[in-house]
Amino acid sequence: MYLHVRDIGPGVDPWVMKSRALEHAGYLPGDILIVDLNAKPQDGDAVCAQIYDRNGKTETAFRIYEYPFLIAASADPDLRRPVLVDNERASIRGVVMASIRPASRSDLPPIRLTLAVAVWSLAAAGASHRSKLKTAACG
Repeated sequence: MYLHVRDIGPGVDPWVMKSRALEHAGYLPGDILIVDLNAKPQDGDAVCAQIYDRNGKTETAFRIYEYPFLIAASADPDLRRPVLVDNERASIRGVVMASIRPASRSDLPPIRLTLAVAVWSLAAAGASHRSKLKTAACG
């Protein structure tokens, strides 16, 4: 599947949700999340975050922001540990502004999905912006 993001301005990226970390917030594995990298998060926002382990390895994760923590909205007990946002061990990259749930039918051939965003929160003046579809393979 391909995703072309046009006319939404710089600083907006699509990601594919790979975990169940936000299933109780309505975001499921396979959903395409549109993340505004310039938005400032508020309590209750779904966010894209970077979490660093002791060895410096980075994990991209989607969580709910509840100042000053990131929390999962999941029944999975392994994901429910709160993470302190201290900009050393965890930092917020952006705020989820919208999501797309592609139809999943195994009997259909792979599709090419073109996204012409006309949503007021994503429409931005300026040049066309193309972004590769990113995936968050973590929790």
